[in-house]
Amino acid sequence: LFRSHALGFSELVYFHDHLPRILRSVQDRRARIRFLWRTFFLWFKLMMIHLVMATFWAVGPFNALLIAWFVQHEKPQDLNINSWTFLINCVCQVVSFLSFNALFLVSVLLYESVKARVDGSNDPGLSIRWRSPLLHSVSVLLESMLCLPLFFVLAAAAEWIAAVKTAQTHKFHYEVALKPNLSKENVKGSQSSTAGA
Repeated sequence: LFRSHALGFSELVYFHDHLPRILRSVQDRRARIRFLWRTFFLWFKLMMIHLVMATFWAVGPFNALLIAWFVQHEKPQDLNINSWTFLINCVCQVVSFLSFNALFLVSVLLYESVKARVDGSNDPGLSIRWRSPLLHSVSVLLESMLCLPLFFVLAAAAEWIAAVKTAQTHKFHYEVALKPNLSKENVKGSQSSTAGA
């Protein structure tokens, strides 16, 4: 997962590098405007994915410091539940919390939908956690909440490492796992047979 975000960051740099050249190659003014309109959404999606992944680890602690500052300075207008600052903060925190929990629950629903195809899922000796969707949901929620802070720190580290590497060079070396049915000998044999042809 983290490697895909790092590769995605280099794709964003590639996008920025080639956009002016492609834009110059489009001759028609209307086609150029249509091209810019369509690419804006792709660019915005790429940018927001990587911006959120690179900075989300700091959002929670920063929000906690901000709320602590409001409480410590005891200004009634800042602590008022009717203030826009407090309302927007609460809405954003609730939406964020609910969206993460929905994602965790969807993973349980996905397991339940493919459970018949999982080897050993009908075993009567299987733990109650896997047999009860409710217990499975609760355990996934608790485990995910424990792992989430570490996930965001590692995801941000992958983004920032990719940013530094992209600033230094345009060449990346990633080891990609072979497919299970291919061995290195088969790959070398097929490369040598195609090279000899």
